[in-house]
Amino acid sequence: MYTNILETEDARPPQYAEEGRALDAKSKETIRHDVLAFGMSPVEAGQHVLHGIKHNQLYILSHPEFGLGMRERFEAILRSLPANSAVPPQRIRAEGRTLTNPIYRESTVPFR
Repeated sequence: MYTNILETEDARPPQYAEEGRALDAKSKETIRHDVLAFGMSPVEAGQHVLHGIKHNQLYILSHPEFGLGMRERFEAILRSLPANSAVPPQRIRAEGRTLTNPIYRESTVPFR
């Protein structure tokens, strides 16, 4: 997102001036030129958020370009589940409320 996040160090209270890692001027300029210049505008991000609120979406994700990386992470998580392990039916019944929830099955309205 195109933002003024690189200027936050200037507004940091004195007691926190030395915390975190400060970027030098060259690093800031590189980020400003290579990343922020192509970022999403605050108005566009706000449109995504407003759409999500109006449609009562459980998750509001504003940057579609993160989709591939998210999919890769989710698939890696799913691959981490033990395969071919029999789960006793009693355990499934006992854990039923945590295994699934209808809120995740509800459809969302795509942002257009």
